[in-house]
Amino acid sequence: MPSAQRKNILARFFRIIHQGLLENALIKKFAARYPAIYHFIRKRFALNMFTGFPLTILATVFIINILTFSEIAENVIDSESIVIIDQQVTHFLYNARHQIAGQLFYLISYLGSQKGSIIIAALVSVILLKQRRKTYFVALWLVLLGVGLSVRYGKLIFHRVRPVDVGFYEETNFSFPSGHATTAMVLFGMLTYFLMRNSSQKRQRLIYFFLGLLIVLLVGFSRIYLGVHFLSDVLGGYLLGATWMIMGITVIEWLSYKKVLKNIP
Repeated sequence: MPSAQRKNILARFFRIIHQGLLENALIKKFAARYPAIYHFIRKRFALNMFTGFPLTILATVFIINILTFSEIAENVIDSESIVIIDQQVTHFLYNARHQIAGQLFYLISYLGSQKGSIIIAALVSVILLKQRRKTYFVALWLVLLGVGLSVRYGKLIFHRVRPVDVGFYEETNFSFPSGHATTAMVLFGMLTYFLMRNSSQKRQRLIYFFLGLLIVLLVGFSRIYLGVHFLSDVLGGYLLGATWMIMGITVIEWLSYKKVLKNIP
């Protein structure tokens, strides 16, 4: 059990928040007045089981992501202000574009492409299977499949046209959400999670986190810089990708939690 807790990078984060909530004066008063309700709610914040506080946090973030993505999607269709901001950012970057920088960001953009992501995921899968990380392997491909389907049908539903006459190269499908941004968030987000979860050194975990974040941000920025996506396309892609990433993390943590329970006599 102790070794499993050390490997669970979410547990340390949950414990800090959990302790702060229990010490809150208002919560103590509520517990004294409504003990039955408090007991039910406290189970949702229990740290000794994944179905408690960890799942509550993940579910909350998941719902927030869905609502925020829906808001952005609605604004893309109905809000003139979002369209104006998108166009201003696109034209600013188009006027500042340099040929060499364009070629560099074109290469970076490949990391979030369908071919690039499949190659990276396949290489990672070989490593995971060799290390017998079957749970990681299943979660990775589950979220990648989900991302592929949600991006494909999302583009068909929203039918948003890409930026006109500013593209570094030509894209033929629709614009919202950005498939590259969505895929980068899921793929490199999950890889970062894998590395951080299995690292015992704080400095090393921070390096993994910021490196993964940098790659995701660069891929998203490259799509706007190359003039093939609007800013809101990328932001929508990030939120959609984060939603699938949370699902992948939940699968891994849930299966890990069940494995720990089996080992308890």
